[in-house]
Amino acid sequence: MPFNMGRQAWVSTGKKLQLLDNADCGLGEMDQAIDHLNQATLTLRKKVVDCLAHTVGADGEVTLQEAELLRAFADALGCPIPPFVNGPQRPGNT
Repeated sequence: MPFNMGRQAWVSTGKKLQLLDNADCGLGEMDQAIDHLNQATLTLRKKVVDCLAHTVGADGEVTLQEAELLRAFADALGCPIPPFVNGPQRPGNT
């Protein structure tokens, strides 16, 4: 299960992981969580991004949507990561 990969990476920090009920996981709650995380140290924010990356890559395949969502969260947390999914190849690009 991909989520378990991210959870295991988080548990290694010694920090508590609090999960919300699905009904409590709307855009407003996500905005609040990002605002709260932005008050954390850069080291902790980078660890959150690392855990998200573990979750995204758990199945050995990263879709374009997963990659873009990961990049959006990383950017929102002030931890931008470079694109790692190749876009469409154009003639002359190798």
